[in-house]
Amino acid sequence: MPAAAGPRRFISLGTKLSALIVALLVIVFAFIYVEATTRTRENLIETKQLAAVTVADLIARSLAAPLEAGNRNAVQAEVNRYAESPDIIYVAVWKTGAETPLAVLLTEGRGRITGMPASREPHNEVLSDRVEVVRNITAAGGRALGGMVLHVSLARENEAYDERQGRLLVLSLGLTLALSALLIGVTRRILILPLARLAEAARRLEWGTLAKVEVVSSDEIGNLGSAFNAMADAIALRETWIAAARSSLQEVLDNMRQAIVVFGREGLVEGASSRLATRIFQHGSLHGGSLQGRRIRDLLYPGAVEHDIELIAFNEWLRIAFDAGRTGWDEIAELAPREVRVRQRNGETVILELEFRPVLEDERVARIMLLATDATDRRKLELAMHAQERQHALQMAAMRRLIASGAQLFVSFLHGAKERLARCRAIVGAGHGSLSSGAIDEIFRHVHTIKGEAGAFDLQDLAEAAAAIEERLAELCGLAQEGARVSLFAHDLRSELRERLDAAEGAVEDARRLFVAASPIGAAVLDQVTVSRSALLKLRELIRARAAAGRVPVVPVEDLAPILATVASRPFGESAAQLPDAAVGWASSVGKQVEVEIDGREVLVPEELAAELSGVLMHLVRNAIAHGIELPEERVRLGKPPAGRIRVLCAEDDSGLSIAVDDDGRGVDVEALLARASELHLPMPPGGPLELVFAQSLSTAEGVSDIAGRGVGLAAVRSELNKIGWEIALQSESSRGSRFVVTRRRSDLPRSAV
Repeated sequence: MPAAAGPRRFISLGTKLSALIVALLVIVFAFIYVEATTRTRENLIETKQLAAVTVADLIARSLAAPLEAGNRNAVQAEVNRYAESPDIIYVAVWKTGAETPLAVLLTEGRGRITGMPASREPHNEVLSDRVEVVRNITAAGGRALGGMVLHVSLARENEAYDERQGRLLVLSLGLTLALSALLIGVTRRILILPLARLAEAARRLEWGTLAKVEVVSSDEIGNLGSAFNAMADAIALRETWIAAARSSLQEVLDNMRQAIVVFGREGLVEGASSRLATRIFQHGSLHGGSLQGRRIRDLLYPGAVEHDIELIAFNEWLRIAFDAGRTGWDEIAELAPREVRVRQRNGETVILELEFRPVLEDERVARIMLLATDATDRRKLELAMHAQERQHALQMAAMRRLIASGAQLFVSFLHGAKERLARCRAIVGAGHGSLSSGAIDEIFRHVHTIKGEAGAFDLQDLAEAAAAIEERLAELCGLAQEGARVSLFAHDLRSELRERLDAAEGAVEDARRLFVAASPIGAAVLDQVTVSRSALLKLRELIRARAAAGRVPVVPVEDLAPILATVASRPFGESAAQLPDAAVGWASSVGKQVEVEIDGREVLVPEELAAELSGVLMHLVRNAIAHGIELPEERVRLGKPPAGRIRVLCAEDDSGLSIAVDDDGRGVDVEALLARASELHLPMPPGGPLELVFAQSLSTAEGVSDIAGRGVGLAAVRSELNKIGWEIALQSESSRGSRFVVTRRRSDLPRSAV
């Protein structure tokens, strides 16, 4: 729909009439001027043309005898006789069949003529500056002797024409101006001024002031003034009646629980409005307490720009609604907007449900009544319930996906989260004094790991509870950097941390209940475990072999231990199952793109490592996204694909099991790492500057985000791995990426599964 036209520019009737009068007079006198100047020139030229023809005939007769005698000098002498004539500028005489003239007269200063005429046939031609006459020269018996051309100047005629043309132009302009002034003055006196007085009275009447005009003539203008005065009297009487009716109507409207306004065809509010309408729609109004005269679209869509799609649709509906009539109203009403959101002065938004009803006059829609119901509280309740139901559905769907793909990983996460929270509670509950920086760091590592793993499993409540503890601990770490212990409000601090741990433990329990509810086997899912079929078959064959040999079917430890170790081991793919989908969300939260590849899914991971591996991989992938992978536009500028590549690999060879996480990002910024370590007064590790990435509270991130900035993740990874006899190392190359490698600590012998 095209944008609504703005207010038209006012042009007074007097201006229009004056312009019309001037235009007509200009056209008339322009025509007269053109006609007069044209006739003047034609008369001047006609006279000169007759003279030129006469002279040419005389010259032709006088040249016949010398031309017939072939006397060139006599011909030239005869031609030269006309040199004194002021108007003759060129004469040329030629003999029949000759290409060049026999005699020529060219008067200097009167023009420049070159060559013979285009046609030697007798003719008369009027040019802009001369008259050209061509005649044949014949002997007495009619024999053709030759021809001649005569050019007569029009200089004097052109000069006379220019002079008369100027006089006619001045005369025409003068007459035009004089008649225009006369006609405009008369029109203004008998038409414009009475109409202006009538318009002024109409404006005063529009503003609510009773006004009349003086009637001084008995023509149509006088009749119009009398009609206006009668109308003004009728309006005053009707206003009195309306004021009485409006007072009664206002009392009725104010007692209704809806915002009610009435508007006309122009979209302007008319008459009384309910008190609720005034309260809701007075958003920044300069109209005081009344809505009358305001545009209905401004009430429903305050601050909307002209190309707002909802405003455009409402304007289009408003355009056709008043043409619907009684029979077509129901169909048109179905197209009306059903709901709008109106921002109040206090910044709150009111949700209004709309109903439009027609006010009919002679079966036509004269006005429209709007009934708006405040549905804000009910809609907030509906949205809250819907959000809660949606969250529950999402969590149930996530749990079903976990059960379908193998519940072992999630059960392991639940057990791990409980153990970590129990350890945090033990630290907080131990003693009544201050918390050491080491205790704070340990709690920080536990809740940071819980937060990351909860995010990978879409456990929003648990992630938020862990984040709340983490934020409080971040404040404590800042205090701890200033001294060995945090002693401020030690009792209150422990109580606060206990309350936040209670919330986190409650979220873990809620996740457990959801998981059990989504499982087809109920709580039994918590005790289910998947094992290698080949390992079980091998164990059964070993027992049968012992029984077949007549021995007691008790298998020696040295034979049983490898089998049980295999049974207790977990496939690597189980620990990495959540990474591809979770990594996309982590990357999106910081404006990046990433693809995760998993290799070695089938490789078995020892039991003690499998219990920690999910959290370890989560930290490493988040670290690669936060610090390694560049933004898409930066990668394109460096000649890399927009999406970063993270490869998670598990492999086993003669040297043992190894797990690697590598990326194709920017690599470790060693200078930034050293600068941050200097700020924190950290010593250089024996293994070199790359070892600083594992330092507690050290982060090169510019700010704290959902995936980085605390300096806890890699420190937690090394701490957890060290506890179970595994170690982690970092390799990095600038602009090429980084690689973390997890291997068994060389000083530790392989542990038995028994």
